[in-house]
Amino acid sequence: MSRRLILATFMVTAIGGVATAADYAEPAAQYQAPLFFGYVDIHAGHYDYDDGLDIFDEADGLIGGAARLAVRMSPSFTLQGDLWTNMEMSDVNGSYDYPGAALHVTWNPGDGRMLGAMGSIGEDNNRGRLANIALEGVHEMDRWRFYGQAGYMFGLTGSVDDTNDHYWYGAANATYFQTDNLALSASLGAAKQSYDFIGGPLEVRYINWGLRAEIKHDTVPASAYFAYRGISSKVSSAIGDGSAVDHRFVVGLRFFFNQSTLREINRGIGLVDMNPAYGDLFAY
Repeated sequence: MSRRLILATFMVTAIGGVATAADYAEPAAQYQAPLFFGYVDIHAGHYDYDDGLDIFDEADGLIGGAARLAVRMSPSFTLQGDLWTNMEMSDVNGSYDYPGAALHVTWNPGDGRMLGAMGSIGEDNNRGRLANIALEGVHEMDRWRFYGQAGYMFGLTGSVDDTNDHYWYGAANATYFQTDNLALSASLGAAKQSYDFIGGPLEVRYINWGLRAEIKHDTVPASAYFAYRGISSKVSSAIGDGSAVDHRFVVGLRFFFNQSTLREINRGIGLVDMNPAYGDLFAY
């Protein structure tokens, strides 16, 4: 079975399964989001890359943006679509582009819980197109929101397809709402990348971590945020090992419609693609 067929089968099965669950679930007393809701995000910042050998060390700017739209199909069933891009601009090696698009299918049984499936397609720095399939879940408790995602990525075109490039990954995020319009978040993720290389297979293990603070005025449909993301990678291959560390800092703005507080925004359209290759790492 081809990888494209696997991706299509996964999404059709997920949509059918979640829709069936939503149809037969008892209507739960829960937050009722508007029929349509979403936001637009823009951000800019700085990154610093250190390969430990002073060969490819870089430090320069980055810019990015995203648009997300969710449609409440029923009290328990929601579809969310995402578009995003991030660009790193370097005087040493030019620019690195990471655009992506995702579809989330979610079942919301109430009591602050959400279960769903996600599929996405994106580009990893012009190396080719990849696809991602993942399962995700949310649990809200008092002023806390816990969000987790686990997925598998594989190459579709270009060098990522030619070298059988693929990833397994998992990520988790915890957000505390000091008020309904002040959110403080921390995240942690891990991934394993494998692909064919000179002399045999190459394996890269990633650890990423992040912090984010966001604030919104009660009467303004926009928010401001600061986000930090750190990424550590370790390479193992037949011709040698290596490691690198990447630090990224951004400030950004989000512009909303059909929402009133940050807490409601995260409840109604708080899903992102957490994959480490082209995912929107500043959105959570």
